[in-house]
Amino acid sequence: MQVLLRAAFQLAGLRDQGVSKVAIVVDADADIRADTVTALLRPWRAWLDITSVLVTSTEPREDWLDAVTNGGTKAISVITERPDFGQSLQQAATQRGLSFMGSDFPTAPELTVALFHEMSHHHFELGGLNEWNESPSIHAANLLQHLSIANCITHFPQYAIDDLQALYAKLERPLDALDVGCGPISRLRWGALRGLLHITGVDPLLDVYVILLAHHGLDRLPSIRVDRAIANGAEDIESDIADGSVDFAFCCNALDHVNDPPAVIAQVARALRPNGWFALEFATREGSRQDWQQLHRFDLFLDTDSNQLMCQRQDGQLDPLIPRGVTLVVDRVVMTTDTYTAVVLRHREGVSR
Repeated sequence: MQVLLRAAFQLAGLRDQGVSKVAIVVDADADIRADTVTALLRPWRAWLDITSVLVTSTEPREDWLDAVTNGGTKAISVITERPDFGQSLQQAATQRGLSFMGSDFPTAPELTVALFHEMSHHHFELGGLNEWNESPSIHAANLLQHLSIANCITHFPQYAIDDLQALYAKLERPLDALDVGCGPISRLRWGALRGLLHITGVDPLLDVYVILLAHHGLDRLPSIRVDRAIANGAEDIESDIADGSVDFAFCCNALDHVNDPPAVIAQVARALRPNGWFALEFATREGSRQDWQQLHRFDLFLDTDSNQLMCQRQDGQLDPLIPRGVTLVVDRVVMTTDTYTAVVLRHREGVSR
C-alpha cells in the first residue's frame, strides 16, 4: 500500500475529531512532491485546511513547529517509510497539544485494521493491481462493467427495476434512495444515471473512497459518487436521515460487517416512507465461512421454515434480524442458497410506526 494513501487513511480521522488545520511533513526519501500531496487531498478541501507541506530529509526544527502552531495548525502528519523519521517531532507536537499522525500500517484497534484492509481491497480493485503480491486484482472485469455507463445495469438489483419504475411514474420525481454500505461506487449507479434515483450513501469509509477515486482518475465519471455521502456507521444515521424520508433502501453484502445488524434494520425501517421498501442482499452465513475475520462478525441467514431472517453472533447468540417492534417483514424472497440471500422487506399493512 502506497505510503501517501496510508497517510490519507489516518488523516481521514481528523474530520470526526473536528480538526481542520493540518501541517504535513514529507520525508524526502519517500520521493513525493508537495504538489502531489495537495492534489491527492484536494477532494477534502471543504473541511481540510493544509497549512504547510514541508519536504525534508531531516526532521523540521522547533522554529517550523512554532510557526505552524502559531498559524492555527492543530495536527501534524508525517509521510515516511522510515520508522525512526518523525519520532522527535511527534514528541514535540504532543507537548504542544497537537494531534500527530504517521503513515505506517495500522495495528490497532481491530476495527481500524479491518477498515484499512477494506480500503486496500478497493484501492487494488480500482487500480487493477494487488500491491501485496503484484498480481492482477480479482474483480477487474466486474469493476469495468460497473464503471461503464452502458453496462453498470448489470450491477443494479434487477428484481427491483419494475417496482422502482412504477413508483417513479406514480410520484413523478426521482426516488430518494438509501444505499447502506455503498462502497466507493454504489451498485445503484445505473438508477442515478437514468434520473430514477437520488442516492444517499452510508459508509464509514466514504471520505477515503473519494480520495481513492481521485487517485485513480475516476472521480469525474458521471454519477460515480452518490448524491449525498454520510461517512458514518449505519447504526448512527438518526441525525442524518429524517424519519419517513426514503422511498427505497438497498444493502448489498454489508450488513454482516456492521456493529449491530438489527439496529441497522431498525434505522432503515425508521427512514422508510409508508410505501417504501428495502432490498437486502447478503452472503449467507459469511461470518463463519470467513472464520470471523476482519469485518465478518455475524452469520445472517433466512430460516426458510419460518420465513424469518436471523442473525447469529460468533458466540452463538441467535436473534431475529428484524427487531421486535419494527414493522418490516419479508415480502419476497428473491433467492436463498448456502452462499447468497436476497430478499425484499416491506412494512406490514395496517401497522403504524
